[in-house]
Amino acid sequence: MTMSIFMQILALGFLEPVIDQGFTCLGMQYTSATFASAIMNAVPSVTFLIAVILRLESVKLKEVRSQAKVIGTLVTFGGALLMTLYKGPKINLINNPNSFQKDERQSLEDDKHWFTGTLFLCLGCLAWSSFYILQSITVKRYPAELSLSSLICLAGALQSAVVALIADHNPRSWAIAFDYTLYGPLYANLSHDQ
Repeated sequence: MTMSIFMQILALGFLEPVIDQGFTCLGMQYTSATFASAIMNAVPSVTFLIAVILRLESVKLKEVRSQAKVIGTLVTFGGALLMTLYKGPKINLINNPNSFQKDERQSLEDDKHWFTGTLFLCLGCLAWSSFYILQSITVKRYPAELSLSSLICLAGALQSAVVALIADHNPRSWAIAFDYTLYGPLYANLSHDQ
């Protein structure tokens, strides 16, 4: 039983920071921050679907609560699908004669990157939803929520450090300076905690 909880904590630590944030950041590089935000808003709906598939959540269509969950899920997926499939025309607010038009090959390459970015964002959304499902299962077996949260953060930090060491061998990348490399993560963590 203890080994099972340990493995769940390791999986939780891996899902949250490594897979979820990694795929989301990759997807945002290929698409846009606005698009990533819109797609990641589907996390509650994906979590609900996974919970229904795993029979952790029951749907009784005659109840108003269940109807609201199903309608909310459909609306969220409809919005995410609309954002994925429809990229509206570019609106040029400043009429600049020197602005260049993209040729057809560049547009095709952008569409390919857009699809890849969307795929990464969907994988990040699935990983984040899986994290919530696994967390709810783990909390039932290990009710000490604060120590569970600390263990998940520790496991995630260790796994992220291993991935970062493999990805970047340059020692200069690990130097902390008093610039955006220090202030950015500090600001993100402080604003996240509030």
